[in-house]
Amino acid sequence: MVQPLLHWCIKLSLILESKPYLTKIPGLYRFRMYTQNIPELTQILLEHTPVAVAMFDREMRYIAVSRKWLIDHNCSEISLISLCNCQVLPSIAQRWREIHHRCLTGESHQCEAEKITQADGSCEWLKWECRPWYDKSGEIGGTIFCTELITEQKQTQEALKKSKARVTKLAANVPGMIYQYLLHSSGSIELPYVSHGCRHLLEVEPEMLQHNSAKFSERIHPEDYSAFIESMSISADTLLPWLWEGRIITSTGKLKWVRQSGRPEKQPNGDIIWDGLIIDVSDKKLAESQLYQYKELLENLVEKRTSELNITNTQLQAEIVERQKAESALRKSETRFQKLSANIPGVLYQYVLCPDGSHYFSYINAACRTIYELEPEQILDDSEVLFKLIDPEDLANFYQSIQTSVETLEPWDYEWRIVTPSGRLKWLQGSSRPEKQPNGDIIWDGLIMDVTERKRAEEEKQRLVALIENSPDFIGMTTLEGNNIFVNEAGMKLVGLQNEKQVQKIHIADYHIPEDWAYLEKEVLPKVITEGRWEGEFRFRHFQTGETIPIEYNIFTIKDQKTGVPIALATITRDITDRKAAEEERQKFVSLVENSSDFIAMATLDAKTLYINEAGQKLVGIESREEYLETYISDYHTPEDWAYVQENVVPIVAKYGRWQGEFNFRNFKTGGLIPIEYHVFLLKNQKTGQPTGLATVTRDISERKQAEKALRQSEIRSRELARREQLINRLASQIRKSLDLDQVLETAIKEIRDLLQIDRCSFSWFKPDDNPPSWETIKEAKNPDFPSLLGCHPADKIGKVTQMFIKQEILLIHDVNNYYEQTHREFLESLGIKSEIVLPIKTRSGRIGVIVCGHWTETRPWTPDEVELLEAVVDQLAIAINQAELYAQSQHAAIVATEQAQQIEHALAELKRTQSQLVQSEKMSSLGQLVAGVAHEINNPVNFIYGNITHASDYTEDLLQLLKIYQQEYPQATDKICREINAIDLDFVILDLPKIMSSMKVGAERIREIVQSLRTFSRLDEAEMKKVDIHEGIESTLMILQHRLKPKQDRQAIEINRKYSALSKVVCYPGKLNQVFMNLLANAIDALEDSIKQDLVSIPTISITTQASGNDSVIISIADNGIGMLPEVQQRLFDPFFTTKPVGVGTGLGLSISYQIIVDRHGGKLNCTSEPGKGTEFVIEIPIYQAGDT
Repeated sequence: MVQPLLHWCIKLSLILESKPYLTKIPGLYRFRMYTQNIPELTQILLEHTPVAVAMFDREMRYIAVSRKWLIDHNCSEISLISLCNCQVLPSIAQRWREIHHRCLTGESHQCEAEKITQADGSCEWLKWECRPWYDKSGEIGGTIFCTELITEQKQTQEALKKSKARVTKLAANVPGMIYQYLLHSSGSIELPYVSHGCRHLLEVEPEMLQHNSAKFSERIHPEDYSAFIESMSISADTLLPWLWEGRIITSTGKLKWVRQSGRPEKQPNGDIIWDGLIIDVSDKKLAESQLYQYKELLENLVEKRTSELNITNTQLQAEIVERQKAESALRKSETRFQKLSANIPGVLYQYVLCPDGSHYFSYINAACRTIYELEPEQILDDSEVLFKLIDPEDLANFYQSIQTSVETLEPWDYEWRIVTPSGRLKWLQGSSRPEKQPNGDIIWDGLIMDVTERKRAEEEKQRLVALIENSPDFIGMTTLEGNNIFVNEAGMKLVGLQNEKQVQKIHIADYHIPEDWAYLEKEVLPKVITEGRWEGEFRFRHFQTGETIPIEYNIFTIKDQKTGVPIALATITRDITDRKAAEEERQKFVSLVENSSDFIAMATLDAKTLYINEAGQKLVGIESREEYLETYISDYHTPEDWAYVQENVVPIVAKYGRWQGEFNFRNFKTGGLIPIEYHVFLLKNQKTGQPTGLATVTRDISERKQAEKALRQSEIRSRELARREQLINRLASQIRKSLDLDQVLETAIKEIRDLLQIDRCSFSWFKPDDNPPSWETIKEAKNPDFPSLLGCHPADKIGKVTQMFIKQEILLIHDVNNYYEQTHREFLESLGIKSEIVLPIKTRSGRIGVIVCGHWTETRPWTPDEVELLEAVVDQLAIAINQAELYAQSQHAAIVATEQAQQIEHALAELKRTQSQLVQSEKMSSLGQLVAGVAHEINNPVNFIYGNITHASDYTEDLLQLLKIYQQEYPQATDKICREINAIDLDFVILDLPKIMSSMKVGAERIREIVQSLRTFSRLDEAEMKKVDIHEGIESTLMILQHRLKPKQDRQAIEINRKYSALSKVVCYPGKLNQVFMNLLANAIDALEDSIKQDLVSIPTISITTQASGNDSVIISIADNGIGMLPEVQQRLFDPFFTTKPVGVGTGLGLSISYQIIVDRHGGKLNCTSEPGKGTEFVIEIPIYQAGDT
């Protein structure tokens, strides 16, 4: 904000004053005014400007100041005019004086954030900018400082950081996945944020979901995906909370039930963002499933129990009603909870336990109102109010669980009961992760959820188990494959099983003798699966004695509560041994015949009817016994069918004793045919084996036949609809891929001809303005053997059908010989067309067109489905034609608008390019200042050391020489001197001291080389454009990047292969060119490091080649043997803000800025050649001399 306001201030003063004026030089506005007297209007402007502005002379004395400056810098009570800034702002006076002196040379400086001490001792954060101002003669008269207090902004940023850290920490400890789901207005989806809970829930990394949101959709169970999309669509349309419950499949194949909730928020651009939570509810679903299974068993048990069990059932139903009321109340509570807790299904909290035993809640969300019936403020003020709600029976174990978590620092997971202030008993489940702080505090971040419903389900499950275990009937359950799951105690006693371990090893077939199992497997179980249950008398086998036990068998399926799909088999079976002993003989025949739904009959060997059961009489329309006794077998068939029976069925029955197949009966009342499954067999004397009669067990298969017929018709219709829908979709897709009218028409007629397999399909426009009016055929798709009809055809030769087309009526001709209108018939006959269908089209602009389908080789009837299909295609084509016309109109409008907007587009492009340059230039400027500052600070002490090492070496040699002379002149030293000589090891010192001085000199020279490389890279002490040695710039950049080239723990050193040619000095911007070298070399190092991580390169190498290109330019090549790039990446390589690096690592501006520096600033070329797996090469070509240089 500072810079725009400063420009506004300067420009406004130029409008108000007559003498000041503005001159533009590259990158800077110069403000000129007379220094003798500051114009009164300018003083007023500066005084009342809404920003803090101060104007200084060359000695940095105040000559004008705004009121905002006095307020911001606490100077409102004194006059600053003529005062030096060091008297007003001493804490930053020295730094600003340095900036002031730099600006007096024509520079401009700014700082985004600097901490200062005000005159009253308070600390503030300041954003400032400094520019020079010029007098009438063009000389710099002083500087203008513009400042802005940003203390509140910095404090807000720090508060946001702390808040974000706390939210991140809470998210990491919530037992679920917190997410942010973004639905773009275009229909694409994105996951901007996913917590680390996805690792446990989905077994995938958060980064994978954020990078590719499709990975989340892939985890959703296929059967639940449509419900997921539907729930999202409803929430998006209504902006109501998004609630969904379904199954997911983790990356390791685990199946989990999850519940997700999120609150939508629509953005100004039409996007919708959901913030919410997904939790694992598999345990709850398992309990619900088991509860449902036991309820199924109970319902079937109730049907068989005595009046005593009916009383139990009544009590159970009452309990179910109470539970449903509780569930209803719970659902209402959950609704309130979802609104209050921002979609988090539980209490989020942060609990702190101090070393002295004190404890408190530092955070708790509003969901505590629903679960604890307490306000968050109550709990934050006094944590004991929450602990007082714990059921006394659970309190000791509750505290023990916390103590265990304190001692082990393991995650806390516990279930307990509370009694709310309103007297409600609730079961809660808490889970959190402890973290010990440096001061000894232990902090738990976690979630508390209400699990009362699950606990009630478990209790109900236990009651149902008790009822089943105490039942006197055999109650059992198996998988659909027949493997035992459960048998109650009465059931084990009935069949002679000892224990549950023995039960688990038994298959359903083991309860039956082989003959019974064959029937059960073939007849009963398929019916149970299809119809849901089967009841009847059957037999069990006693596992100890092998005897059969007559039973009343009630077998049924247990179905999935949600999908209705069978998931298990169950039975409630009663022992009927006593009853069977009394009625076995009679019941065999009665049960088989009278209760059968099949047609059962007997006849003499001469085909006279003896008996027909009730179901049989009803089937064929016979009303009494007397009526059927007067009939013969032949009366039940048509003459044709009876002839077939005599010729084919009777011989087989006589030979083999039976015949079975599909046949027909005749209804005596209606005469209609009844499809049957006919089973005819001989009745024989049990002693002699001689035939005594004929019998039949016949089943009415009318419904099955009707179902099969309906199924066939449905399949035919479905295939036809699918074929039609596929064509329309394909045609609509192909038509709408192009807005070019010719392409649209050509695609449409080709698809129609291919679909209908006709000789010719064409499109024609009606031209009413022609004289005479005509039809112009512009597109056709035809058999190559037939002539083309492209061109104009007079309307009067075609006949009166033109009026039909104008009225949008369809012309349908199956056979041209039978068409009534003579003119059109003769027209078709002249062309050889035998069948024709024409469908008119009217566009929004009023133009009339027709789709003409014709057949030459033979007459071709047009079916209603084909007409309906063509109408649908024409509707799509009409839409496409209208779109094409609109597109043509929009293109014309766009051309006009483009001509008017070219200057704006050019300005926007320049602005975007300038913006990216400013961002990167500011970064490199800051880096250059840092490098130059470091080099400057190191250079002085290094020069001091290096300049004195030579003298120190000389002095050292002189002293050693003097010492040698002393030893020669006075060989007999005193005892004290000898002891000192031995103590310091004089001989070693004499040998080592010159070596030390030499190594110090080598080290100082090395530091000087590094400093020179830093200065060469920054180029802040040299003119912006000058002749330089390219090799020096490359070497200085390599010196700065040396720390990245050295070997590390996970990789070897990166080799630099130099191939320098003799080059003359090049006129360029050295600092900018070094920036390009830095970007290209840093990218090469990044690519090699990625290649090493993927084991794609053994010896990482960067090759740098320089050579002259004629006398006009030089070429610099920087190549690596890294992973390379795909073609689509290379195409966008130099686009601003495009990057392949992870978020937060790269800005996407490096190569864009480099390209502009080489191409725009130097008039050169920057090309990239890369191939995946073979490395990347950047080639720079710049001219030796720039325009205007000699």
